[in-house]
Amino acid sequence: MPQIFMMIAPLAQRKVQGKTLDDLGRALISDVEKVYGLEGERDVAFTALNLVHTIGEADIQIEIRYTVGTDEYEKGKIFDPSEEKKRELVDKITRTVKENPDLGFLTVSVWIKPIRESVFSWVKSA
Repeated sequence: MPQIFMMIAPLAQRKVQGKTLDDLGRALISDVEKVYGLEGERDVAFTALNLVHTIGEADIQIEIRYTVGTDEYEKGKIFDPSEEKKRELVDKITRTVKENPDLGFLTVSVWIKPIRESVFSWVKSA
């Protein structure tokens, strides 16, 4: 499951909230699904964090994290996007943020962070 972690610098938090944040989160989920061929899987999550203090960081920092190297869903296919797909996703996400009229003036950094040799668990509460 790819997870989108978006960290918002203090000075950008007034612009990136409410409907703008919700719309951006949904757009980023769509970007990941399209580029990584996950449309219809409902397998991408989004989390936004308001940061307390930053120095030398972008206004919006986005990390796409996902486990690779295991057949997590026992479908016989290991999820490990190519370097080309990773670069395509970085470009698409950057465009999505920069094309938003409320956010276009903000600086953006995007990191693709595959996680190897990890164990994943998701427990649904009773």
